[in-house]
Amino acid sequence: MIMMSRRSDISPFELRLRDLDGEERDELTRLVQLHNLESKVHFTGYVPEARSFLNAFDIFLMPSWKEGFPYGILEAGAAGLAVVASTVGGIPEIIEHEKTGYLIDPAKPSTLSDTLIALITHPQRIHDYGATLHTRVTTSFRIETMREHTYMLYFSLHE
Repeated sequence: MIMMSRRSDISPFELRLRDLDGEERDELTRLVQLHNLESKVHFTGYVPEARSFLNAFDIFLMPSWKEGFPYGILEAGAAGLAVVASTVGGIPEIIEHEKTGYLIDPAKPSTLSDTLIALITHPQRIHDYGATLHTRVTTSFRIETMREHTYMLYFSLHE
């Protein structure tokens, strides 16, 4: 999970990487040091109750190769964050491309960088996508709504 924050005292963004261990973290640490980005990129490790910190961020990234139905995106949407995520698993059920966020092909890393540049250079999109996703998540993905849809599906299969 990757979260980005745009604050006036940080030029232009600060990046926080969560839940990275092993070879990935070692390679990313090397790259951060190589490019002198230690003040901009932070490896937080596991953060219990991470959703309580989401309001400190602007963009939520999930460039996954595999996902089911990621609860993290629902939490990011509930917090009003703009989301950039892969077109895998259940993610496209939550994110409508260029309406509630951006969907990217995980096999094309340049798409991720291009999308981030588009968001960073158009901050109103960050706000708009975050607000639209917030509305979608808090209406379509409430626990009561999800339970009702699940019951309806089960009953329709039983008939």
